[in-house]
Formats: sequence, C-alpha cells, structure tokens
Amino acid sequence: MQIRSILVPTRAHHSGALEHAPKIAGQVRQGFGATEEDDVLFAAGFPALWLLTSGDAVDELEPEALATVEAASVRQLPDGSYAERVAARTQRAAWCLNSNLHNGTWHADAMAAMANAEPLTAEEVRTAVLERAAGRCYLGVFPNSMLLAEAYIGASAALDILLEALRAMQPSQLNGFDSFRFQLLYGLVPILKRVPPDVAAKVKAELSNILAEAGRAGTIEGSSGADLVRTVVEPRVAVESAMSEGAIDPSVAAAVEDDPDFVLKVLRESKPHKFTSASARVAYVVGEPALEYYLSNWKNVKLPAHQTKLVQDFARIGSPLIPQLMLEMAASSKVKALAADWFLANPERGRATLEEHKSGPLAKAASGLLKKLDKAQKSKK
Repeated sequence: MQIRSILVPTRAHHSGALEHAPKIAGQVRQGFGATEEDDVLFAAGFPALWLLTSGDAVDELEPEALATVEAASVRQLPDGSYAERVAARTQRAAWCLNSNLHNGTWHADAMAAMANAEPLTAEEVRTAVLERAAGRCYLGVFPNSMLLAEAYIGASAALDILLEALRAMQPSQLNGFDSFRFQLLYGLVPILKRVPPDVAAKVKAELSNILAEAGRAGTIEGSSGADLVRTVVEPRVAVESAMSEGAIDPSVAAAVEDDPDFVLKVLRESKPHKFTSASARVAYVVGEPALEYYLSNWKNVKLPAHQTKLVQDFARIGSPLIPQLMLEMAASSKVKALAADWFLANPERGRATLEEHKSGPLAKAASGLLKKLDKAQKSKK
C-alpha cells in the first residue's frame, strides 16, 4: 500500500507522521475509516498526529489575524488539519523565548516571530525543545508540540531532539514546579508506535532511567511529571493508578492497544466532568462497543472545543452509527452547524438516517437537513 499516494490526491495533506510508511501499511485495518485515507490515518495513530494542509486558500492569514492567543489556538481547518503556514506562524510565537502573554495577546517579540510563515526547520524545533526542557520556553498554546515537530521534520528527527533534551534533564525535576518541563511528553506514545522498534526502545529506556533514578532519590508519588513518564513507559500501570484515584481521561487508556476489553472498562467506569471529551482513538481500539457508548453519552462532552473535535474526528469513522451521532449533534449540540455539514459532505451515508427520523424527537433537524440535501442535489443538475 502506497501511504503517501493515498493522502495526496484527495487533499493537500502531508505529515512527517507518515515517515515510516511501510510499518504503517502493515497495520491498516480496512473498513474502520470512512475512506481509504482514514484507514491509513487510524493505522498511523489518528487523531494523535498533525496533518498539515498546504495552499494559498488556507494559508492566507496574516499575523494580525492571530494576534490574540484564542485566535492562534483554534486555527484548525474544518477537517481537523492545520494550515501549514498558519501553524508555523503560531508555533513560532509559542516558542518565542519571551512570549509571555499580556492581556490575552502576544508581546511584540512573538508577533515579530509570527511574521515568518515558512515551514519550521529542524534547527528551530531543536532550539525550542531544548529551551522547553530547560524551563525557558512558553508552550501553553500548543501542549502537543512534539506532534507538530513530527509533522514538520519527521518522527525520527523529532525523537532524536527529544532524546537530547531528556539527557539534559534531571530526575529531581519530576517533582514540584519543574515537572512542567515533562509536558514535552504529551503526544509521545503514538509517535513511538509510528517509528521502528529500536528507535522507540531508546526513548523508553531513557525515560525509564529517569523514573528509576527519581524513585531512588526520593518519593515521586503524586508527581505530575512522573505520571507523564509512566504513561509512556508503562501505560497500563499509569491508567490503573489514575483509575484508583478516581481521575482518568479514557483517551490515555487507548495506549493499551493490546487489551480492548480493558480500554472499554476504563471508558465505562470513567466519571463525566466538565472537561470530558470523546476519543476516536478509543473507538478505534475498542470498536463498536465504544461507538455505542459515545452515541449514548456524547452529551457528557460539554465544551464546544471538545464537541468540535468529536465531530471532526468521528467523521473519519465508517461505522453505521456515525450518521445517528451526527444527527443528534446537529439537533442539540453546541456545534450544530458543523455536525449538519457532515450530511452535506456525506449525502449517501446520511440520507437513510434522515429519512428514518422524519417523525419523532429529531424530526425538525432531519427534515431541515433533507431539504438542504435535496436543494444541493438539484443545484448540481
């Protein structure tokens, strides 16, 4: 299977996350995704990867349009990908050494850094990661910066830089305020699954050494830094520990890919809270039982940003449950328009569900969408 040839013809998507295409090709589960492209992306670890989209139409935003932190943070395209030049601009601002915030806006030095829209270079990534490891770099807007680094320069190069950073960090930094440096590890688990085993083993060995040394030096229980390290080197232990404390994000459990029943158990036992989200990765690992759970419980996802991601990510799943999920969200979510757009983009998949609900509690939303589909179909004739 030619991974890159699947992605390029349909969209201008590209990503260094697909660097090791032969390994990904051997893991493709055909039919889970809505398209052949989506099958590839889920095999590669989607949604824990960054897709970059090129082209003038999506890269036209200038720094002035990104001047507030909120604007810079939400610049994903409707399909969940990132405009390549916009992402480069905003990441340079976040990596700028003196880019602390002022009333929700970037300081002048960050705005100056944002003027450069060229693709990020390996040297820029290296400098930023090492500065972050040293505690001198602001990354609050993009906590998953390793995923972005991977997208621009490839997984192997990004991990080489991370190893260099880890070797300069001290086990004692797992405790207290310094533990925030280990936020670099966000997104690392799926990256390690995309690279050759020997590359992943080097990173895990380095992290295991840091964890062991910290343990010998004193207690690391309750350390957020240690929890992040455990999530990478022993994910099942980390998940079970979080469950025992009553605080677990089920998406973390998706790292235990060899035990779908365990992941489903975590999902069902997790308690909803205001930051609850839905994980397409959990759905991929578990299959239909997880999709049934999300269909019944999507209203537990409260934040508009999390509902947006739910629609974007689950739109790539080919299950017959997806049209029902999209209709319910088009009727009563905080992202009604985005969910409704799914039917316009997928009329063949969605029409039967809309016809089925022309009466009943979803009738108003279903009838309105059917009218839109009919109008769109007539305009094509």
